Amino acid sequence: MFNRTSALGQIHKKTVDLLESENSKREYIKYRKEFEEAAGFKKLHDFPIHIDIEIDNFCNFACTFCPIGQKDNELNETNIAILSCYFPLYKLLDQIPSLTSFNSSNQSFKELIELQVTEPIKEIELSKNIKKLGSINDCISQKVKSQYEENPYPRWRYGSRQKSQKLSIKEAINLEIKPNYVNKNESDHQLKVLIAGCGTGNQILQTQRYKNAQITAVDLRLSSLSYDQRKINELGINNVELIQMDILEVSLLEEQFDVIECSGVLHHMNNPSKGLKAVSYTHLTLPTNREV
Repeated sequence: MFNRTSALGQIHKKTVDLLESENSKREYIKYRKEFEEAAGFKKLHDFPIHIDIEIDNFCNFACTFCPIGQKDNELNETNIAILSCYFPLYKLLDQIPSLTSFNSSNQSFKELIELQVTEPIKEIELSKNIKKLGSINDCISQKVKSQYEENPYPRWRYGSRQKSQKLSIKEAINLEIKPNYVNKNESDHQLKVLIAGCGTGNQILQTQRYKNAQITAVDLRLSSLSYDQRKINELGINNVELIQMDILEVSLLEEQFDVIECSGVLHHMNNPSKGLKAVSYTHLTLPTNREV
C-alpha cells in the first residue's frame, strides 16, 4: 500500500517540473496556493489529485494511482471508471485501445463506455459532414465557441420527437401567449423555422411540434452540432439541417423564415442588440402572402 501523502507530493513535484516556462510554474503554484486558501487546507500535499492531473497536457500516465502506467495494476472496470473521472476515455484510445472491445457484464460500466467512448467516436465521424458557412471572427464568439467546444453542454440523454398533435404556427403561438391570442389566416406552405444558436439540440425536439416544418439549426460549435446530429439520427428526425456559423453572419443563409427561435444565446454576445438585429431584421421579413 502506498503512502497517500507521499504520492500526492510526488505528483505535484512532477507536474511543476514538466511545466515549460518559469512563468507557467509561478502561475501554477499561485493557483495551488489560492485553492489551498479557499479550501482551508494547511499543507500542499492535502490538495485533491484532480488539481494536478487537470493539467493533462503534461500527463505521461506515470502517476502512482494511474491504471495505465503501472504494470502491477490490473485494467478492470474499477480502474477505468476512476480514470474516466479525470480524462475523457475516447481521448485515451491510443494508450488503451482495448477500451473499444473491453468485455464486461456490468451494465453501468457498459453505459460508461457508451457515454465516453462509443458516442464521442460517432460524433467525430458525423462532424466531417456538417455544413459550414462564413467564418467566426468576433472575439466574443470565438471565446464562447472555445468554452463549449471541448465539452458540449447540456449532454441531454433522453427525449422523444412529437409524432402526434402537430400544431400550426398560430396554434403554437396561442399556446405560448395564452390567455392572449392571435387570429390570422394560415396558408398551406411549408413552415420554415430557424433556430439561432441550437446548442446540443434539445430545442430541436421542441420544434417538432410544428406542422409541415423544415428546420434550419445553426451554432458556433462543431462538437455541439455533432452531438445534435447523433441525437436526431437516433430519434429518426429528418427535417433538420445543421450548419456551423456565427449568428452575426446569418444573412449568409439567404433565407427568410416564418419562425425564428433564439434562446439562451444573445446574453453571451458582446453586443446582444447587434445579434438580435442580425437575426430578426434580416430574416423576419416575410412576403405579404405569408401569415404569422
